[in-house]
Amino acid sequence: MQKTEKNGFGREIVAFRGFMLTDKEIYTNKDFVGITVSGEVDPSRAITIAKRYVNLAYQYPHHNILVDLRDIKASIDIISLMEVTQEAVGRFPDFRNKVAHLIYDDSERVRIAKQLESCMVLKGVNYKVFTDFKVATVWLSKAS
Repeated sequence: MQKTEKNGFGREIVAFRGFMLTDKEIYTNKDFVGITVSGEVDPSRAITIAKRYVNLAYQYPHHNILVDLRDIKASIDIISLMEVTQEAVGRFPDFRNKVAHLIYDDSERVRIAKQLESCMVLKGVNYKVFTDFKVATVWLSKAS
């Protein structure tokens, strides 16, 4: 299933059921590059998504990263979150830009995302979880 919507910049993005990421789902701003993911996310798909935003870090070395996961269903435990952290940090140890993780405002999702945030911060990543697009983009746009 495919759905088209406008991102925060009025540009159309395409979200697919699953976790496929295409260039249509990548959008840039002077301060950050964003990706939108939808569908079901299990531990192996979470690692795939982490690899994708690591690739964005290499493709856009002077940009912060926004990962929009508001339209996903996730089933991930803390051990899997630690594995995702290891995968991401191991692939971009020198990345010093910001990564914002945008999620739907739901207490269970926030709890899980905050656990991932803690793992990332402990590994030295400038990483933060948000439930509001505008607040996330303001944070990404501010100098570190």
